[in-house]
Amino acid sequence: MIPHLEHPWVLLVLALAALPLLFSGQRTAAYPWLGVIPDDTLADALGVALRLAGVIAIAALVFALSGPRQSEQRIEQVAEGAQMVIVLDRSRSMNDNFAGQTPVGQDEESKAEAASRLLLDFIKERPGNVYGAVEFTTAPMYALPLTSKEAATLAAIKAAGRDGFALTNIAGALLMAAGFFEGRAYRGSRVILLVSDGATVIDAQVGEALRAAFQELNVRLYWIYIPDEGSPGLFAPVPYDEVPVGGVPEQILHRYFQNLPIPYKAYEAQNPAALQQAVADMDQLERWPLRTSELLPSKDVSRYAYALSLLMIVLLIVAKLFEVKIWRRASNGF
Repeated sequence: MIPHLEHPWVLLVLALAALPLLFSGQRTAAYPWLGVIPDDTLADALGVALRLAGVIAIAALVFALSGPRQSEQRIEQVAEGAQMVIVLDRSRSMNDNFAGQTPVGQDEESKAEAASRLLLDFIKERPGNVYGAVEFTTAPMYALPLTSKEAATLAAIKAAGRDGFALTNIAGALLMAAGFFEGRAYRGSRVILLVSDGATVIDAQVGEALRAAFQELNVRLYWIYIPDEGSPGLFAPVPYDEVPVGGVPEQILHRYFQNLPIPYKAYEAQNPAALQQAVADMDQLERWPLRTSELLPSKDVSRYAYALSLLMIVLLIVAKLFEVKIWRRASNGF
């Protein structure tokens, strides 16, 4: 469907397409009496075809110059997956390896690199998902809106494997991630996947805002926790005399998530193998029918008209090359 033209005034010269009907452009020869020439139906049909080819060549060229464009289209698809916002920790501690040391050599990777690598594999295995991305340090960073474009998602996650900086502030990033779903129709499971090696205590005001947002937007939360060296982790009990002042931040945050009125699951990845297992477990979850829509932009289709015009011109040139040349006898008898 061609709903509009960029330069419709060009169609005013479309009348030029009638020229081949008035002038054939073929050589003519005079004969004393046409009755001596036998009928040639094939030649007559070929003459008509060549005239029509000229009409089409001119009309297609004029139409192409008018700038035809195909209107934008919205495509609806149903896949198996979830709307997932990946919240990635980009703090300085993610630059260390799982032993809490600076990686040495090409074969040793940081926690950020390991998380990025495994998430890239996860995304490739779940093409039905719709992904968004938020990165955070001391403040959250908007990395990628919700999209079904796999190339954009892979680029955003790959960039997250680079060196991080500053500190860890999870609350702002989670609020930003929840905001991705505001004003969107509920078309499948909504998931926030938090990948972090640290935790912060969320104050009461921000905690209530998170609780309200998660409950209102019907969000599911998953946390892949990559513990720092010396961290007791999320699940192991800590002896009373070893509990730091204010409590263990990651365990406090874990209990806060458990008390939210939403589905929540935590994974603890102490090494690359455990992290890989956590990502593999995630791959088995949140497989629900997901309706997505993609808006295809307006597209220039003039190249098809140019191609048709060129084809007709080539046919006319070939026909001209095979045209019979008439030799007139010279006055000297040769």
